[in-house]
Amino acid sequence: ASNQGLDAAGGDYLVLLNNDTVVTSGSMRTLMNHLRRDSAIGLIGPVTNNIGNEARVPVAYSDMDQMETEAFALTRSRLGRTFDIPVLAFFCAMMRRSLRARAGPLDERFGTGFFEDDDYCRRVRAVGKRIVCAEDVFVHHDLGGSFNMISQAKKDALFAANKAYFESKWGPWQAHRYRKPVVVSS
Repeated sequence: ASNQGLDAAGGDYLVLLNNDTVVTSGSMRTLMNHLRRDSAIGLIGPVTNNIGNEARVPVAYSDMDQMETEAFALTRSRLGRTFDIPVLAFFCAMMRRSLRARAGPLDERFGTGFFEDDDYCRRVRAVGKRIVCAEDVFVHHDLGGSFNMISQAKKDALFAANKAYFESKWGPWQAHRYRKPVVVSS
């Protein structure tokens, strides 16, 4: 479905966006501006409240009104900042159309999910592009909107099968990790 959507999309910039996200005002424009300013970037995504890697930031909001206010304060304090990230989770990711032409479509052997983003990030690096996370863009992520509709046993089996397939292509998988918290001193 992601490949079909990307194939049908118009424009020079393509976005993969899950159905369990809430996009904050100006997010897509800011991601696109990062891509316009730095041709070395292949894939870019936002920071978020809920993901299993370095893109996760601590949040205190408890509803979507508070989320907008907190996201604005967070991203405003980090204008223009990005960091390289080993794997950009595809709950929200932007790329140039020209990158997709070089890296190709998502590998459909991954099926429903798990490891398709790891695989694609490897392919993006193979064509010489960076993968970055924009600290000045926040997208709320509920995590698991679609995956929560299938049983844990099926998720576990899918994870194991896709991990084995990923490792057959790229070697041992490195588990994702969180960034160390940034301590701000006064």
